[in-house]
Amino acid sequence: MYTVMMDIYTSICSVIGAGKEYTKADSRYATRDSFIISMEAVTAFMVGPMCFAAAFGILQHKSWKYPLMVILSVCQIYGDILYYGTCYLEDFIHARPEPLYFWGYFVTLNALWILIPGLVLAYSTRQIVNSLDITATKKVCDDEIMSNTIRA
Repeated sequence: MYTVMMDIYTSICSVIGAGKEYTKADSRYATRDSFIISMEAVTAFMVGPMCFAAAFGILQHKSWKYPLMVILSVCQIYGDILYYGTCYLEDFIHARPEPLYFWGYFVTLNALWILIPGLVLAYSTRQIVNSLDITATKKVCDDEIMSNTIRA
């Protein structure tokens, strides 16, 4: 039991350490910035539970997973655009100018939150469109069968 507790403690410390390191790239995380608090609250209380629902849908092969993945991807991309936008409008006063922090953490790590949801959005949209095409094709075939049955 002690080993399990120490493993959990070590994991929590690692996450906290990563957060402290990221705070060096964007000082808004170290303050009570209203945008960051609002955005992270939406992420924690709305988007987070929806991610668990999406994971369940994926694992259980549910048909509603694709629309949910579209919604989650759009939420993430929108949040990141707002994140970058607020920084730009404030002349990047919260970002450190050193290349590691600005280009490594601030730009590159946050760009992943646009790239990956963008790929998920494209994939999910393609799956939805394919399903609609199959449904439309099936309806045309059903209509043709019905009209041939009526003629005979």
